[in-house]
Amino acid sequence: MGRIVGAMLVISLGFIVGCVRTPAPTGLHAAEIENLSRFLSDDGRQIFLQNTSVGDQAMLLLHDPVFSNLEVLNLQYTRVTDEGISYLRGLPIKAISLHGTKITDAGLIHLQELPVDMVVISGTAVTKEGAERLSRELPEALVIY
Repeated sequence: MGRIVGAMLVISLGFIVGCVRTPAPTGLHAAEIENLSRFLSDDGRQIFLQNTSVGDQAMLLLHDPVFSNLEVLNLQYTRVTDEGISYLRGLPIKAISLHGTKITDAGLIHLQELPVDMVVISGTAVTKEGAERLSRELPEALVIY
């Protein structure tokens, strides 16, 4: 069974997120990808989008090859919702922080489809029951609620 820990740990945690690329969805512009890639670390393994106006549609951009080495995904205090989490399907994300986003228990189903080792869902509308269910579905993952 996965582990659930208190939200106080989230403040200074770093995490790992891996992403494998599929072609970018049709209709996305190079300028949007370039703008998002400004938040990518020099080694291409981390993207920190916290405290930005990034929303659901930006999650589609993560399928572009420019993000092929992504290992860390921080979406704290963004506008990402359950819909945006659904767009991460197919990416081998190992850890993700959704602290302070608008995700709910309904969006957790999308996280269950990812091979995550760590999920931060504190400061969201996710209930304790939802966090416990996610922990059961992801027995190897650390769930921070």
